[in-house]
Amino acid sequence: MTRDNVPHRLARRYIVRQIVFILSTNYSGSHLLSQLLGAHSCCRSVGELHNFRKYRARQDPERDVQDDFGSDPIYDNLDRLPDREWHRQIFRNLELRGTQTTTLIDNSKRPSWAARFDDQEITRRHIHLIRDPRALVRRWMSSYTTRDAVRRQRIRLARAAPRFLRTALWGDDVDLYLCKWLVANQRITDFLVRLDPSAPVVTYRDLVLRTRETLERVMPSVGLAFDPQQLNYGASITGTRKRQYVQQSERSQIVIDTRWQTELSTEQRAAIETNRLVREYLESLSLEMTGNGLTHECTE
Repeated sequence: MTRDNVPHRLARRYIVRQIVFILSTNYSGSHLLSQLLGAHSCCRSVGELHNFRKYRARQDPERDVQDDFGSDPIYDNLDRLPDREWHRQIFRNLELRGTQTTTLIDNSKRPSWAARFDDQEITRRHIHLIRDPRALVRRWMSSYTTRDAVRRQRIRLARAAPRFLRTALWGDDVDLYLCKWLVANQRITDFLVRLDPSAPVVTYRDLVLRTRETLERVMPSVGLAFDPQQLNYGASITGTRKRQYVQQSERSQIVIDTRWQTELSTEQRAAIETNRLVREYLESLSLEMTGNGLTHECTE
């Protein structure tokens, strides 16, 4: 029996279902990427799914992230299941609604979350989204402003990467957050080397400034062709979205954030740009640090 002759009740066995995990640090543009991918006719963004229980339990109107977890039927019954089964249940719920979705976009960001899923009937793919360390250092310096908050960051770095213990204990804030950036992204790289070495690397700068070209490059790596409607992502925002950018997202507006250019001092920027470990890591990914962010060398 050929595939064209498969009875309707068996057809779904031949549908290739997959999950695309976006792996990144916080503040790297994962919501934007998930919305752009989720706007594809075959895709559905499920947002930061690892936060499903937390967001359902804490209905805080001031929270930085808005979600559809309590209102969209595709999340029905997730609270009754272990998290390992959530993606499969979402596919069931989508099928009951008669959608043609074959791909879920999960921007939970953490490799440890992606590693939990080993369903043999669902293909797992990954994208490494990386943001310029200058942008993240600026963001973390503006986020952790109290002595206790900085102290907690130092403790976390010391525990996560003992090789940076000296920096965690005595380094200045720029070095502290630069090591935090390096550890987080190196962890993603190591994870992908083991499980998905062909996974594409996308930079925030290229995603924002060369959106169409970036999507055209990335989509084949997840088994799909670029769909022009992805650029109109505001028409189909689902899952989670940053409250600060809701109106911008609804207009499918994409604006690059380069506040680090003015909010970091010349000395701070130089310390990041000349850091040997950072430069070696970027070189290993064929990335270049330019005046407005990280980019693939071949795009410059």
